[in-house]
Amino acid sequence: MGATSVTNTYNSTAIIHNPALLTISGDKLKTFDLTASVSSTISENSMSKISFYNPLIQFGTNIYFGYFIDIYSLIDSVEINSQKLINFQYNRHRLYTLGFSDQFNFAGLNYIGISLQYKLIDSIYDKYTGNNGVSFYLNENNIALNLSSLYYGVSYKTIRYDGIDFVIGYAKPISFLPGHDVTVGAVLSNVLGQYKGKKSILSEYVNQTIHESLNIKLGLSFKLPGKKISKNQSKPMISIDYDMISEFDSILQKLHLGLKQNLFHNKFSYSVGYVHQNIVFGAKYKFLFFKKK
Repeated sequence: MGATSVTNTYNSTAIIHNPALLTISGDKLKTFDLTASVSSTISENSMSKISFYNPLIQFGTNIYFGYFIDIYSLIDSVEINSQKLINFQYNRHRLYTLGFSDQFNFAGLNYIGISLQYKLIDSIYDKYTGNNGVSFYLNENNIALNLSSLYYGVSYKTIRYDGIDFVIGYAKPISFLPGHDVTVGAVLSNVLGQYKGKKSILSEYVNQTIHESLNIKLGLSFKLPGKKISKNQSKPMISIDYDMISEFDSILQKLHLGLKQNLFHNKFSYSVGYVHQNIVFGAKYKFLFFKKK
């Protein structure tokens, strides 16, 4: 749901965030999701994201295959000598993933899962300096020139990173609190955490590596008590995730909070969250490709 993902991702993206939830999700996987989200921070920058979550292909009972696309854009600005320096970044992430999920009985139902992931990351960089994104000063004299250069690709090139990783997940519904859909879970991700590519800077090739830190995340999700206002909307779901191991040191940066609610018979949903000290807003619409049995 943008901010959190360990215990409440009941759609095809479970194979990315916590493959243990694939078994719980059932026929909810047979949808095409188009998601748009926006985040804002205390500083002067903004990020937008569009995601295409395709239906999973299921083999037998427990094996799944999925293909996903995330497109990010980030605009950051800083004041230097009374002039505003703009940095524009664009990234496209493509993910091919093969997952396995199953359940077992131990003090009630438990769910486990693992997914193997092959990721491609396309990112723009300044072809003269090699810096990520494209930077230019925002003033009346050069704004049109810079926007034109950006549009026609004059000032930047694209680097492609790729690499393999895997995610291991666990989830357990809490049966003694019926009606609230309480679920606890844990995820181990970024086990390998390396994606490699090459930049061409002034006719020279330079090897580049993206390092993603090993992460262990614990999660809890539950529906708010009370009655639904109408049949067209679900009870709001609250999620709390905490990074036990991550690149961040601050507790506030490790804590993820989120609220999500489904509307119009679960076809549309909105979410708001707090992640890495950012406020995140999101909306999603599901296109059902297959009729429910």
